[in-house]
Amino acid sequence: MVVQSVSRTHTCLLRAQTCRVTANRKGLGHRGSLPINRAQPYRISRPVRPVTAVAEPSQESKTSSSAKPSASAKPAPDTQKVVELLKAAAKRPGSVPKAAVFAALRDLEAAKLPEDDWVHKLGGTKSPGRRWKLVYTVGSDALTAANKGESKGSGYYFPLQAVQRWDAEASEIENGVYFGWLGALLFSGPFSMKGKKLDFTFEDLSLRLGPKTFKFGLPTSVGGEKQKGKSPFFLFAYVDDNICVARGRGGGLAFWVRTTPTWEVSRGIIAK
Repeated sequence: MVVQSVSRTHTCLLRAQTCRVTANRKGLGHRGSLPINRAQPYRISRPVRPVTAVAEPSQESKTSSSAKPSASAKPAPDTQKVVELLKAAAKRPGSVPKAAVFAALRDLEAAKLPEDDWVHKLGGTKSPGRRWKLVYTVGSDALTAANKGESKGSGYYFPLQAVQRWDAEASEIENGVYFGWLGALLFSGPFSMKGKKLDFTFEDLSLRLGPKTFKFGLPTSVGGEKQKGKSPFFLFAYVDDNICVARGRGGGLAFWVRTTPTWEVSRGIIAK
């Protein structure tokens, strides 16, 4: 009985399938189905995978990635450490190696620090201004050789008492070499400062011998250099209340330390 039931079921299924194929051949379909298009082969439809859009890198990310410094780029010097090194060199001349002083001066110049009322830091707010002792100088030839990689730099601690006086109120500069109470050789004249550049002209020469001072006017050719655009100048790289660094018209680099009234009296810079 079971075998006959299965056989009948199978026969019914075959008849139903035959009827469906016959109906399709006549273009009827079932329940409104569309007729079969025999011009196109049968295709097995496959599920379409969703396409994930890949975001384009933003312009900001492109810029930031291209702006990354190279591994060989030299980091900016620590200005505070450089200044402290120069202060130590000024306090005890010769205690800091020349190569270290040379590198510190170049680092401060390369830092391109902004000007911050340097004229009054140099010359104070009232006469006679402030005095600065020359500590260290580097010639233009040494700087050129270092730039070419031919040397690590040099320079020397200035052996004499060379003192600059800048008076911001009177716009006056005085450059002197002092020999204690024996005498001094002084050059003086007007100056003007715009930004980091201080232009000056020496108009007078003073010779001090003991308690006496003799003053002379400099030749017109010297005093008139400013009109020809050849006046000397200092291009400052750093100025605070204790030290200053500048390059001269000749291309040399130097730094000064501010003096105190006690030191000035003890060294014969000013009278007791």
